[in-house]
Amino acid sequence: MNLETLQQGEIRLLESLNVTDGQVHCRLRHALLDTFQGVTRTDDVWPELQTVHYDYSKLFANSWSVFDNGYRKFCQRSKAEFYLHIGKNVPKQERSDLSNYYVALSYVWGASKQGHSIIVDGHPLPVTDNLFAVMEKLSDTNAVRNGAKVWVDAICINQDDLAERAQQVGVIQEIYASAWQVVIWLGLAMKYSESAFTAVRWIAEEGYKDPDVPPLKEMLVEGPAFQVTRPACQLLRQDVYNGLWHLFSQPYWHRLWILQEVATAKSCAPIQWGSFCVSLEDLKLQRDISRPMNVGLA
Repeated sequence: MNLETLQQGEIRLLESLNVTDGQVHCRLRHALLDTFQGVTRTDDVWPELQTVHYDYSKLFANSWSVFDNGYRKFCQRSKAEFYLHIGKNVPKQERSDLSNYYVALSYVWGASKQGHSIIVDGHPLPVTDNLFAVMEKLSDTNAVRNGAKVWVDAICINQDDLAERAQQVGVIQEIYASAWQVVIWLGLAMKYSESAFTAVRWIAEEGYKDPDVPPLKEMLVEGPAFQVTRPACQLLRQDVYNGLWHLFSQPYWHRLWILQEVATAKSCAPIQWGSFCVSLEDLKLQRDISRPMNVGLA
């Protein structure tokens, strides 16, 4: 695919992202980066973060005899209405027009095993399996449906033009900082995704409310920081700890570029793992995952 040369101060953005008959379609347009810098919105929360609720009762072991009445009440209070799939079981809450904004994607390129491609301006463009999956997911998000454009390095930078690549890498921090949101994509959901993100949300919601309520007093220290200890492992289900270990073992967290991409993201930036979604702020509370010997991975 032939790309028109970028002029001084320009970036490329994807617009009209949609899926038709299983194929991802979009258009590529030029835009001046400085037109997005310093532009803010008050409704900057990723809409899907407000519509997905997790059933916290699924986190806890069923050995109620070891808990006192206070902990039993705490678990009952933690129950929340549970919707599994974004955009399917949850009514779509629409945002106002976002056509003057864009979202920047932070992800791992990954391999190209399935031979996927997306249609850009009517021409097929080969992409990795992971990029195809996230483009499919983004096409059905509230922001994109309301006109938000998308910036993704593999498509918006001419990978065959070394001079352009060098120039765009030089402004990469500004590109992420000027985005309405940075979308963090961990990949397609796996076996433990639900339990991991349910735990992340529970710890985030309860962590600052009352850190002395068990099991938080055994899990939250100095921050709070999430730490799996043997006493805590007696309270939560084993698959919860497996899920958290797999969450922080994802290839995404080992990328060098994550430092500048996430550093410029808003605290409410969405982290997507398949159809599951939490915020970056939620995840900042989860630190210091214990050694596998304490987790007891299956």
